[in-house]
Amino acid sequence: MKTFAEYWVENFNGLRIKELDKRHVVLEDLKAVFNQLPNKVSVSEIGQSFENRPIHKLSIGHGPKNVLAWSCMHGNETTSLRGWMDLFVNQPVNSHFEKLLSEFTIHFIPMLNPDGAVRYTRRNAMGLDMNRDARALETPEMKFLVMEIDRLNPVLAFNLHDQRNIFAVNNVPATISFLAPSIDVERTVPQERAITMDLIGAAAEAIKPFINDGIGRYTDEYYPTAIGEFVQQKGIPTILVECGAAKND
Repeated sequence: MKTFAEYWVENFNGLRIKELDKRHVVLEDLKAVFNQLPNKVSVSEIGQSFENRPIHKLSIGHGPKNVLAWSCMHGNETTSLRGWMDLFVNQPVNSHFEKLLSEFTIHFIPMLNPDGAVRYTRRNAMGLDMNRDARALETPEMKFLVMEIDRLNPVLAFNLHDQRNIFAVNNVPATISFLAPSIDVERTVPQERAITMDLIGAAAEAIKPFINDGIGRYTDEYYPTAIGEFVQQKGIPTILVECGAAKND
């Protein structure tokens, strides 16, 4: 049986959601494809943005362990939103995926910053970078995310972003970069960070045949107000994914 990576690469053109196949995606674009979701995907609203746009969560699976991912925290970073929506709409039918859904319930917040998405800007409508608001919680969007993290108590979290195309690996554009966020300035490696590193290593090995040299490790300086560091400090293994550029992309 093909691995998930093999299946996705071989069928990629047919799995892409055409309505979202663009860089500037807004809330109306996202909501327009909700009717393509299979019945086993539930859609709920976890809160509202500063300008009262809804913040949605998609959930699939019936396992006892929760996994939580969020994307478009920065309104001009939509690659992960599009990739995860491709997955939620066009789910692979194989025993590996079914086993995953029997062990985990996967929750995905596709557009955490709908106000920034309208403006195609990093910051929210208050002019604040939500990825520096994990402790002050000045932005309503970050408040709702932290509330959802506390409610679900996930065994794994994905913090999904885009990186600029100035990043490279051995002079090859970094198509994707990973990071296990630090929990302190010393960059110590407690159990949850070690688990994160192991998972990143496994993911990198799985996609290496298809990306080859374009897999990077993002810088791991400690940012105490960033959401990745905040969640990792809660004891929840947290993977930062930075989507980048590929040749002819």
